[in-house]
Amino acid sequence: MKSIRWRIRPVYIRFFLTLFTAAVIMNLVYLAYYSYNARKLDETERARVLNQTEYYVNRYMKEVEDGANMLTISTAVQRLLPNRIVKNYLDYANCAEVLTQYAMTIPGVYRIDLYTDNNSTLLTSYEGVFYGLKTEENEIYQTYFQSEENSFWDIHYEGNEPRLVSQNRNRHYISLIKPVYSKYTGKKCGVLCMSVELSELERLIPMENTKEEGIYLSYKGEPLSDIPEDTNNLRHLSVASDYSQMVFDYYYPQNLLMKNSMPLILSMLIIILFFVVIFFCIVEISEKKMFYPVTTLLDGFKEIESGNFNIRLDEERKDLFKEIFAHFNHMADKLRQMITELSNERTRRNEFKFRLLQMQIKPHFLYNLFNNMIWMMEQKDYEHLEILIQSTAGYYKTALNYGSQDIMLADNKKQLEYYAEIQKIRFGDVFSFQVDFPEEVAFLSIPNLLLQPLVENSIVHGLKGKNAISHIRVSAEIENEMLQISVWDDGCGMSAGLLEDIQCEMKNYEGDGSKYFALVNITARLHNRYRERAFIGIESQEGKETTVVIGIPMDEVS
Repeated sequence: MKSIRWRIRPVYIRFFLTLFTAAVIMNLVYLAYYSYNARKLDETERARVLNQTEYYVNRYMKEVEDGANMLTISTAVQRLLPNRIVKNYLDYANCAEVLTQYAMTIPGVYRIDLYTDNNSTLLTSYEGVFYGLKTEENEIYQTYFQSEENSFWDIHYEGNEPRLVSQNRNRHYISLIKPVYSKYTGKKCGVLCMSVELSELERLIPMENTKEEGIYLSYKGEPLSDIPEDTNNLRHLSVASDYSQMVFDYYYPQNLLMKNSMPLILSMLIIILFFVVIFFCIVEISEKKMFYPVTTLLDGFKEIESGNFNIRLDEERKDLFKEIFAHFNHMADKLRQMITELSNERTRRNEFKFRLLQMQIKPHFLYNLFNNMIWMMEQKDYEHLEILIQSTAGYYKTALNYGSQDIMLADNKKQLEYYAEIQKIRFGDVFSFQVDFPEEVAFLSIPNLLLQPLVENSIVHGLKGKNAISHIRVSAEIENEMLQISVWDDGCGMSAGLLEDIQCEMKNYEGDGSKYFALVNITARLHNRYRERAFIGIESQEGKETTVVIGIPMDEVS
């Protein structure tokens, strides 16, 4: 018993390793879940801040847009557009003053520009009126004027904008470009540009950007502020604003764990302790519940190994071994049935070999020959009697072949010719027979009496119902490292249904072979001798011809 227990203990070691692995995996899953929740809470809070930023920025830009809408329809602006009112310098000065007042009224507005297309005049807040714009300056406002959009935003960076009418315009800002229409004529007459410094938008962000964390704005794919250089190790949240076509990006470091990891550590220790307790409980149960049934099962296998297939294990149990013992008993029954079937198969094979021996000897064939000889003697047909005796002696000499299972094709040719002469005497000159074995195959060996049944089939079955003389030809050749032997006749042939039935029986050569015995016997002999390396095939056309081809590897017949 101690030795058996010692053999079972390695199972406990593997089980312990399995439980330990499960504990580690479970802790990793718990750690991942814990980290995921921590990241989720962190991400939710940052998403709230990001959405809040989007709301503040959109609200501010909406206020700027509303102010621009009011300004375009103001009297001061409309008096400068082409209409029936005559314009003078005071109108321009008054309008510039109005622009300045609006810029002071709306928080964070950097400047306001009004460009009139009829005389290419630019009115600005804080800087006054400019009549003669440079070509470069005029082209910029003409680009805005010719835009088909109702209103849009444009970004300006330091160094990207030419110095327009003043030295103080080279700053970071974003401008709302809005066309100005005359309410008298309905035509587009100018462009209003209301600009806001980017720093004003950044003031709406409820946190200060650092190298590792911050909210960054971009408009139409162009960043409004510098994003961190290394964003690969940073997590990223993004919100797109449908109102202003602006994108808000939040970059922040990845926090795998919460700051206070003590609850996590305690939970992991509890999980490990839980698995340890489970391990010792299972070991204790297995010692009591599994040791005896395993010993019984081992003893049963030893009985099976010794050849006692009648052993049965007690299935009166209430645990898993009830099913195991039931399968063991079922296995023992199956093994006993297989042995019985194997014994019956051996009996059938011995009977098959006996029938094969009968086919080779064919005593009734010999009796018929003797009867023919007696009849020829009575008829004093000594000429044919001499041929029959010589052919019979030659046939049985080659057929017996001194007890050898193989025969050279040169001797096989004589055997077939002797057999054909005997059949001609029996049936008359109703067929012609020819054996064509080239010299290069004459000394190759094949199983004895392999071809004679095929010739017999051609004579006995191929001549039925045919009035003309039939021709039978046996030939051999070497092709693709195979010795291929063909038996051809132009007898009555076979129907497609009969041919299919014969081929099916040949495939089932391990059956009883009661139908088409010669062909099934040859198939079985080829398989038993050469396995899958040799083949036999049959082709036939009803009323025309039949061909049987046998292929044997050259290394088997040399």
